Amino acid sequence: MKKLQQNGIRRALQTMPAAAAALCMTASVVNALASCDTSFTATAGVSCTFTPDVLTVPVYKFGLCQTKPVYNNYGDCQFFLDSTTATDVTVSQGTSFDLGGDTTLDTGTYPYVVQLWGDTLSFNYTHTFTTAQAGANGTQGSFCYSNGNPKPSVPNTATARSMTCTSTAALAAAAEQSTDFQISNFGGSNTLTGGASVSGTYDAYLLATTTSLATITRTVTTNSMGSVTTDTSDGNYIFSVLTLTNPVTISENTTSLDMAVQLEDAMTQEAYFTISSTENAGTWCNNGIADTSGTYACLGNAELGTLGFTFTND
Repeated sequence: MKKLQQNGIRRALQTMPAAAAALCMTASVVNALASCDTSFTATAGVSCTFTPDVLTVPVYKFGLCQTKPVYNNYGDCQFFLDSTTATDVTVSQGTSFDLGGDTTLDTGTYPYVVQLWGDTLSFNYTHTFTTAQAGANGTQGSFCYSNGNPKPSVPNTATARSMTCTSTAALAAAAEQSTDFQISNFGGSNTLTGGASVSGTYDAYLLATTTSLATITRTVTTNSMGSVTTDTSDGNYIFSVLTLTNPVTISENTTSLDMAVQLEDAMTQEAYFTISSTENAGTWCNNGIADTSGTYACLGNAELGTLGFTFTND
């Protein structure tokens, strides 16, 4: 057994170069999306990424494994955090904290990172767009922020969405609130396997209990815009396992293990549109911005897209 120095694994929360980051968890299938920068315009089906100011994750288990675990059998995994009560881990750029106290690991090679989260996360966010956007309350502006609304289960209810826009940066900063969102499925499924990242592959599972898969219930309703699909579940936990391209190695000379978290572009911002002036009054878009094609564009919900980290031995 190799005992790491006091404070065990230290998480240095900062933006890491993309090539150095390892994908550890997703809330949906990972896409190659552009950042919400000068090139972003809210149009039909378009999404972009942004960096949250603060992200809070309820963590039950976090550890390394020499053999690949499954959600109902952790095998030889050794944990830095392991509890039946969630620890709210709050991350922001430029801060650090300790995860675990005295931590003991066997010497050897650890290709797998395992995590068990609660299914509801929260974030704070402000972002400046080059062009004005329409937010949940219908106000248009270039300065958008998380308004405190939890992610609605029905996607076409514009006023219930989590993003609001305003005319000045000061107003956005003053109004920013923490927004909760529940991960209720992975693209309509309770399982996501073989996801690709720059540093390995990952599997994720939505669980009803710590040892059983959640059930996804899909409802399709029809309105004047067409069909609306709503997914609900009895999920309470997210289990994920990342297979590292560059495994962690613990030797007799290892004294500490640092992990840097990548928050840059961790969140995904959706966009919606409507083609009807009637529907433009509070459903898909609440005062959406018209374009030359006659559609009205607006911001949808924001949610976790990716969260990455990389390990360094001392």
